[in-house]
Amino acid sequence: MNSYMTTEWLRLLDLKAAIEALNEKMVDLSYFRFRVPYIEQAVKAGRYQEKENWQEIARLLEVRKGYEQELEELEFSRRKGRLESIRFYRFSLPIPAILAVKKGCDKMKIYENCVAALSSEKPLMEEISLATVTWEMSRQPTEEQTYLSLEEIEIE
Repeated sequence: MNSYMTTEWLRLLDLKAAIEALNEKMVDLSYFRFRVPYIEQAVKAGRYQEKENWQEIARLLEVRKGYEQELEELEFSRRKGRLESIRFYRFSLPIPAILAVKKGCDKMKIYENCVAALSSEKPLMEEISLATVTWEMSRQPTEEQTYLSLEEIEIE
């Protein structure tokens, strides 16, 4: 069934149905049956926040965001061997690093989580291709390669 197991397929359908139901409920709660993009903008801008139905709409938007994230993760986990949803970034300051980041994720937040303490310097970052990553990784000795070369020296 499209590389999805039955439970994953059912969860995928459940999430899509739940998102659609939330969208309909939000449209119904906005007195003038606003479209979802306008509702999102209005909530983000803080319009109508004193009205009870718009407070419920804001809550439903948060619930929907969680469902959309779960749906994206489920779809992402099933894409095997495809890299179009991955972006590669090279950071050079304060600590050199190459990160693979899922499209849509905050690359700076991921870098901050990887680096113990960011200095006051703004990290220098550039997006790089998979070919560049492959080339960089082939140039860099890994811990295992270093260990093997030391082992070879000891044998001689």
